[in-house]
Amino acid sequence: MTQSLSFSIAGIFAGMAIDKFNRVRILSLACIVWSGTSLVIGSVNSLVVLGLMRLLMGISLSACEPASYSIVSDYFP
Repeated sequence: MTQSLSFSIAGIFAGMAIDKFNRVRILSLACIVWSGTSLVIGSVNSLVVLGLMRLLMGISLSACEPASYSIVSDYFP
């Protein structure tokens, strides 16, 4: 539920940021954060840390989808 809420709320702001700033940089940063949170989730031993990592994962995933769709639509109109 933490990831779903953060994904849906941050998706609005991520979409606006992707329209204004460099999409490739935002996508690469979001992928790095997503990978880092996945790594930490695999070795977590605290419920609080797990919740925070799921929150960050939702935020990073919300930036990945609109950025990647926008980049692909540039190549395939």
